[in-house]
Parts: sequence; structure tokens; C-alpha cells
Amino acid sequence: MLDSHLLALIALITFFAQLPYSWSADDAIILEIKRKGGHVVSDFGQIIEINLNGHDQIDEAWIERISRERGMTDLSLEQTPIGDKEIKLFTHLKKLEWLNLYQTQITDEGLRTIAQLTRLKHLPMGKTHITNEGIKHLKTLSSIEYLGLRKTFITDKGLETLKSFKKLKGLHLGETDITNEGLKTLGTLSSLTKLWLHDTRISDDGLLALGALKKLSQLIIYNTKVTENGYRSLQSMLPDCFILYQIED
Repeated sequence: MLDSHLLALIALITFFAQLPYSWSADDAIILEIKRKGGHVVSDFGQIIEINLNGHDQIDEAWIERISRERGMTDLSLEQTPIGDKEIKLFTHLKKLEWLNLYQTQITDEGLRTIAQLTRLKHLPMGKTHITNEGIKHLKTLSSIEYLGLRKTFITDKGLETLKSFKKLKGLHLGETDITNEGLKTLGTLSSLTKLWLHDTRISDDGLLALGALKKLSQLIIYNTKVTENGYRSLQSMLPDCFILYQIED
């Protein structure tokens, strides 16, 4: 029979063996993030993903701690009070591929920092204060595959910058001030497979410019000035594309 002291020692060893080995035993901040509903994923002891979506109060200590995880690839901060000041701490996260900043406090100034994260592929930034000037900072992000700009201050002029993103597959421009003039630019983004343009001012006159996007598999254009005739004309040009023209009542 094992005595009580030995059993206690075995239990203690087992506990620490289950902790990811990149964390210190007293890493209270990571444990607090998890306890308060944050999602933390590790791989062979290395933290690779942190999700804090919806946390309306994020301690500065959390941000500082997260910024030290240089092997992290996914960071999701949707609907949090994160702004430009906090983003500046993330310059060392060079392996980030997914950065979700949807409905945060980030502005054009914060995009100067994000431009240094050159491995980024997925960048949702909808419902923020991003403008045409801010998007210009992102020209260095040659690996971008998805850009979320829903309900931002992007206009037709800002779309010119998107020509720098040769790998761009998904683009969300719903609820922006995009017009037919902007569709001419979008029609040149040949790598696009998914495009959201709902709740914009586009109409039949500009829609056919999208007929050049032969890889397009999904197009969302409800709540626009597009008519059924315009929709049918584009559908004939892109027979393999699912086009959501209107939402059924």
C-alpha cells in the first residue's frame, strides 16, 4: 500500500504534468482568462490560439501577457474594448495568421501596427472606425485572404488599395458607401471567391463589372438598388456562383 505522502506527491506531479509546459506553474493570468470564459488552445505546450470575444472588460495585464505568446497564430478580440494603444503591444506576434478585431475601438492608427504582422491571412475589422487612409497601411500584408470591412468608412476610393492583395478570396463590404464606381475596381480582383455587398448603393448599371470574377462562388447583394433583371444578367455570366439577391419575408 502506498502511504498518504507518496499518493499526495503523485497527485501533485500529475497536476503539473497536465499543465502546458510553456506556462509557469503560477501563470495566474492565463488561468484567470480561462476561468472567465476565455478560450485558450495550446499545442505541445505552446499557446497558439486565444479567443476573448465578447469580454467587455479586459485587464491590461491580460494584454501584456498575451503579447508574450510569440508562437500564437490565432487571436480573436471581437466585441471587446481593444483599441490602438493595446494593439501596439502585439508587434512581436509575428506568427499571427488570424486577427479578429470586429467591433473593437481600433482606428487607422492601429493599422500601422497591424501592417507589421505580415503573416496575417484573416482580418475581420467590421464595425470599426477604419477609413480609406487606414487601409493604405496594409499594403504590406501580401498573404491576406479575407478582409472584413463591413460597416466601416471605406468608400470607392479606398478599394484601389485592395489591388495589392493578390491572394484575397473573401471581402466583406456590406453596409458601406460602395457604389457602382467601386464595382469597377472589384471586378479586377480576380482571386475573389466570396463577396458581400449587401446594404450598399450599387445598382444594375455597375453590377455587370463583377462578371469578370470567374472564381466567385458566393455574392451577397440584398438591400441594394439591383433589380431582378440585373441579378439575372449577372447570374447568366456567373452560372456557378450563388447570388443572394433578396431575403424572403
